[in-house]
Amino acid sequence: MKYSRSESSQNQIARLVKSIVTGVLIGSIMCSILLCAFAFVFVGIRSIPAQAVFLFSLTSAVIGAFLGSYVAVRINKEKGMICGMSIGFGIFFILLLVSVSVASEPFTLVSLIKLFSMMLSGAVGGIIGVNKRR
Repeated sequence: MKYSRSESSQNQIARLVKSIVTGVLIGSIMCSILLCAFAFVFVGIRSIPAQAVFLFSLTSAVIGAFLGSYVAVRINKEKGMICGMSIGFGIFFILLLVSVSVASEPFTLVSLIKLFSMMLSGAVGGIIGVNKRR
């Protein structure tokens, strides 16, 4: 049975979307776990400057985007940069929705820094995931 070219491209798109959704879920879960771990550290220290809170939240978001991208690209096996940047954006969008709904925090320069950091981290995770040999 021969497959047409459109079926092949539809299969590639479906695999890409599946890997991006998987990466966003894994990255979001990892980001949540890291945020919980950092919260326990904050409780133990009791006095944390606001800059440290921002750095810890940025670190957890960047690590979540990196790991989610790495895992997703290992599933997809191609398009590492595009997949990784999409995952970074997806996780950022989830974090933005949560921050707007819970804290009524608007989109600010800090949010823009977090967006670029997460997309860059996702792209790096995707590139490393594509180039890693088994």
